[in-house]
Amino acid sequence: MDREALRRDLATISEKRILFGHQSVGGNILDGLRSMMRAQQGSSLTLISAAEIASHTGGFFAEALVGENTDPSSKCAGFSALLDSAAVQRLDAALMKFCYVDITAQTDVRQVFTLYQQTITALAARHPQLTFVHSTVPLMQVTPWWKRIAKQVLGRPENSVRDNLRREEFNTLLRRASPAETIFDLAAVESTHPDGTREQFEVDGQRGYALVPGYTDDGGHLNETGSVRAARELVRVLSARLSGPKP
Repeated sequence: MDREALRRDLATISEKRILFGHQSVGGNILDGLRSMMRAQQGSSLTLISAAEIASHTGGFFAEALVGENTDPSSKCAGFSALLDSAAVQRLDAALMKFCYVDITAQTDVRQVFTLYQQTITALAARHPQLTFVHSTVPLMQVTPWWKRIAKQVLGRPENSVRDNLRREEFNTLLRRASPAETIFDLAAVESTHPDGTREQFEVDGQRGYALVPGYTDDGGHLNETGSVRAARELVRVLSARLSGPKP
């Protein structure tokens, strides 16, 4: 990790007022952010809860749990309610993140994506001063191919790869609809090994991506290594977005 580049990026966002709406993996990313700040002595970035925004002066990175896992619509509604509160007038940037449990093989991906687009479009119209960053949906570690075959032989359901294909479907729609510089590509970070290769699979002629096993201890949440990698990318994207002109 380039410590000087990290220092500059942390310094840039420490002067801004940022809100991150999340659940689950979002907490892992915040843990990674705290780890980076401890390693980067002298960082002036301040982490607060959304409840503290109204009383806090200066720059901050505020976080809030929005909605409920497995219910994407509740997350969109919760994020909207949060941004429509009086405290939003003090914000420079905002982003929300779905979790891997929000999109599975049974999800109508286009419906969820349309809801997300409509939510952000409406919020941007009501709050034109805000810079929005978009997050891809995190992935899960997939069951090894030989275990998938064994489950098929035994007639047991195996959805780990199909769940990730659905998540990638959402992420592809997001990447096509938004400029690359506005995207925190969490899924790409999670599926990219330190050497730059991808954790990938193929099923029925479709290529998909998965969470690198070394970045997780339970197959879905991020361990310290994964958390720091994700947090570093989020800081980079926010720094670039907030130091340049708004598209």
